[in-house]
Amino acid sequence: MLVMDTRTYLEQGFRDEAEIERVVAQHAQVLFGNDVIFLPKTKIETQGGTSTIPDGFAIDILKRRWFIVEAELAEHGTWDHIAPQINKQLAAAQSADTRAKLRAAIMGEVKKDRGIAARLEEAGINKLDVATVVQSILDKPPIVAVPIDEEPKDWEAWVKTLRNVVQTWVIRKFQCSTDDSIAYLLPEEAAPTMETSIKDGAVTVSRPTAIMSALLQAGLLNEGQVLVFKYGPKGQQRTTFEGTAHANGILIGGQTMTPSAAAAHCMKKAGGKGEAANGRDLWKTSDGQSLNDLLERIRL
Repeated sequence: MLVMDTRTYLEQGFRDEAEIERVVAQHAQVLFGNDVIFLPKTKIETQGGTSTIPDGFAIDILKRRWFIVEAELAEHGTWDHIAPQINKQLAAAQSADTRAKLRAAIMGEVKKDRGIAARLEEAGINKLDVATVVQSILDKPPIVAVPIDEEPKDWEAWVKTLRNVVQTWVIRKFQCSTDDSIAYLLPEEAAPTMETSIKDGAVTVSRPTAIMSALLQAGLLNEGQVLVFKYGPKGQQRTTFEGTAHANGILIGGQTMTPSAAAAHCMKKAGGKGEAANGRDLWKTSDGQSLNDLLERIRL
């Protein structure tokens, strides 16, 4: 149950798979990272000509990774529907035609969106090199991203059979008891509720804990260490915000908040429109490492 002022929100099931797909498309930058290019449903084919349509693709040029996105409902079942669907998508992702189609779509987005081009330039990627970088990303195995209403039976057993990293986000739906308003609950910090890692052929399943506590315990951050976030509304000069790292969040302006809440607080203060933010990507150490960069070192 969620409460907001005098209103009560009760948990409800998703109407259909299309509803959870819409939530994912609307919040792709929150789930997969602020710098991702999200491509909606695209038909792709295996080398043998079998067609399949993933719910989207998320490409992070700066982090050199890409996701096949398949939003699902647990009631569809691991073996009856979800596993065959994703296996087919992974086979199609290996096709040269699929990767050429995705590369063309990504380059179209880069040319269309000045914000993407500016971020790439800021990261030191020359516009003449973007196509080469995109191709190098698509040559890597994709991450399988599965936003879902709950984990179905045998889910963990199946993901261990894959040779691709799998990340699962459990998303919940709540409806107001007095009107038709809906709220969707994403995992804390929009981090995957379950993910796999692969080392020397062995697949390990983990369920991430609170990000700041995990980084402090691993010695990758120190209590009270200064973290930096730079932001400015489109077309305006960026403001530099500083917060300090603590086990329960980032302390800024006398308040301790999760990284994403702290980023949203700063964006609003700088004149932003209250947009959501992925604080794991935005808050950085003095040497430029994001919280997500540090988390990757724990996973290795």
